[in-house]
Amino acid sequence: MGSSLVLLAACSSPEIDIPVEPSSSSEESPAPTPPSPQRPFGLSSGLPFAECGPLEPSVQQPGEYVSTTVPQPDSRFMGYLLGFSAADKLCRVTALRSVRTGSEGAAVRAAFAELQKEVSSTYGNDSQVVDDVQADSSWTGPADWMIALQKEERMLAAIWPKEGDLAGEVTGVYLQTDATSINSALLRLTFYFKHPC
Repeated sequence: MGSSLVLLAACSSPEIDIPVEPSSSSEESPAPTPPSPQRPFGLSSGLPFAECGPLEPSVQQPGEYVSTTVPQPDSRFMGYLLGFSAADKLCRVTALRSVRTGSEGAAVRAAFAELQKEVSSTYGNDSQVVDDVQADSSWTGPADWMIALQKEERMLAAIWPKEGDLAGEVTGVYLQTDATSINSALLRLTFYFKHPC
C-alpha cells in the first residue's frame, strides 16, 4: 500500500456515533436522485451554520456536526456529517452508508463500486484507488476480507483530486470504507467545498 495508504489515511474521519442498524444488502430501495454536481445533497459551499437545519455536535471532531437530513437526501445514506470552518461556514459534507455483508465483504465492495462509478461519472475518472491488504497481514484469504478491514490491515478507498474545481463548488471527493463489525461496514462519501475548513 505504501505512499497511497498514507495519502488516503490523511483524509480519513474519526469514528462517528449515529445509532442506526446496518441495512441488509438484499433490501430494495427507491432509485436515488443524482445529486447536483455543484451542490451535493442540496448543500452549498460556505452555507452559514444557522441555515443548515437541526444539528447535533459530533463528539469526535470539533467543528463537525451530525444531521439526519439534508435539503436533497439520498435514501441509501443513514446520516450526514457537516464540517464547518472557524467562521461557521460549511466546508465539507460526509454521507454515511451502512452495509451488512458476509466475511468476504462482497456487499461492501459492490456498494463501494456503485458509489465510485457514480462519483466518477460526475467528477471524472482520474481518481486514485487503494484496494489492498498489508503485506505482513495474517488475513489475506478471500474469507478474511472483513476481518482484515476491521483490523485496519486492509484498505478500500478512492480519492478524487483536490486541485482546481471538480465541478462548481466541489474541490475534492473522498470515498472510504470502515468495518464496524465482522458483518457490517460504513461507507463514507465526503465532498470538500471551496470554502476552506
